[in-house]
Amino acid sequence: MGKVIRRDYCVLARYRTDAGTNVVIGGLRAYGQAASCQFLDSERFYKQADKYSSHDEFQLVVEVPVVGREYGHGWQIVDGATPLEHARPVKRVFISYVRENLRAVQKLSEALKDAKIEVWIDRDRIKVTNQWKARIKEAIDDCDYFLACFSHQYHGRDNFMDQELTWMAQRSRSRGSTTDWIVPVRLSKCKIPAHLNLGPTRRKIGMNDLQRVDVFGQNWERGIQEIVERILDEVD
Repeated sequence: MGKVIRRDYCVLARYRTDAGTNVVIGGLRAYGQAASCQFLDSERFYKQADKYSSHDEFQLVVEVPVVGREYGHGWQIVDGATPLEHARPVKRVFISYVRENLRAVQKLSEALKDAKIEVWIDRDRIKVTNQWKARIKEAIDDCDYFLACFSHQYHGRDNFMDQELTWMAQRSRSRGSTTDWIVPVRLSKCKIPAHLNLGPTRRKIGMNDLQRVDVFGQNWERGIQEIVERILDEVD
């Protein structure tokens, strides 16, 4: 193309799907988003970028159609430029829970969305399909933070949450990363299970070894604030 993009250009892509609109980060600092290349390779992107600023680092909000799992080629800018010093990458949070706690989890989800955090819960993101387990595992592999919501309803019964916790622990061990992205959340007074090994080394790190957050009773507002601060702190 002959035009060199600045290191800190970003695109905030609003993906328009049949299931609704999902907001993710794309651009040169793409955070793993596959569609970013269509902006960097497009003359339209550079012309629009020059119209807003020729020197400053900034992000643009664009809307991209998605059919199935394929990104469309027709995109349009739907918002003006925002200097990157004021822009915040969208954090993706996976919430694991048992069905009995759906109402509390939906309330938690809305509180996180109000803080501009992207939330993944199966009830909102999965259609009736034979691939629902694969979709959940993929979401766990791609999330920035994993919120494991425990309550007294979790204990003493079989539930799919155990499978989600197993996938989360496998990711934690296989990538050798820290456990900072895992947040145990108590929805009621209960024990945090200790049977999972989250550590990448021989030293066992259990879920009960991590700093938990309580979001029940009088702890609700303080707990939500702590979760939001932990998620957003690294990009402040």
